[in-house]
Amino acid sequence: MWSEVARARVPGPLAPFADGFRAELDRLGYRLNSREYKVNEMSRLSRWLGGRGLGAGDLDDEVAGRSWPISGRAGVSGRRCWRWSR
Repeated sequence: MWSEVARARVPGPLAPFADGFRAELDRLGYRLNSREYKVNEMSRLSRWLGGRGLGAGDLDDEVAGRSWPISGRAGVSGRRCWRWSR
C-alpha cells in the first residue's frame, strides 16, 4: 500500500476551483486517496474544456452530457459529469 497520495494538479479553466473543491470533499468526509481521485477527474474535465476553448461558465448539463465521455473505464457505465459518489 502506498504511504503517500500524489496531489492532483488541475490546469485550465477549472484551476481556480481546485482548492475549494478539495475543501468541500474534505468537509464531506472523503478520504485522501478518494479526494485526489475526484480532483484528478476534475483535472481531466478542465483539460477537456480548455481543449475546446470552453471556460468554467460554459459547463452545464448539456455540454457535459453531450460531449464529456467518461464511459469505458472500469466500473463506469454511461456518462457522468460532476455528480460523483463517494
